[in-house]
Amino acid sequence: MEFYDVHFSYIDNDTLEEKFISMPEQGGGFLIPEGPMHPGTMHTVMLGATGHLGLYRLELQISAGNGKLSMSGSGADNRSKEAIKIAFDYFKANMSRISSMSKVGDSNYHLHMVEMQNTGPAPGITLCSFKYPSIYSSK
Repeated sequence: MEFYDVHFSYIDNDTLEEKFISMPEQGGGFLIPEGPMHPGTMHTVMLGATGHLGLYRLELQISAGNGKLSMSGSGADNRSKEAIKIAFDYFKANMSRISSMSKVGDSNYHLHMVEMQNTGPAPGITLCSFKYPSIYSSK
């Protein structure tokens, strides 16, 4: 998108509320579909190779295997691949906390990164995790 950072809005004189208008030329209004996503799918915003923010869809596919991780769609830059490998190592080390019945070595994992707005492959990626407080905690 040539003018990806252009936003059209107006201020309602009665409520003084700013209302944003999507334009067909922006093309991003329906990139994330309504409703629940498929398991193993998430969307994130990152800087692309062009230096502009872009929308990316991460898709994880799991198949029978021996614990191997493969990646596609991340381009030639190794920074995002390294971050994904670190996150995968963390996942392997903490899998027993997620499920005592699942074993990382029983499956192969393929992470595909889909760049959705022509901003190029993301040269870096930040992965986060959420920790839910225990209801049995003494704090």
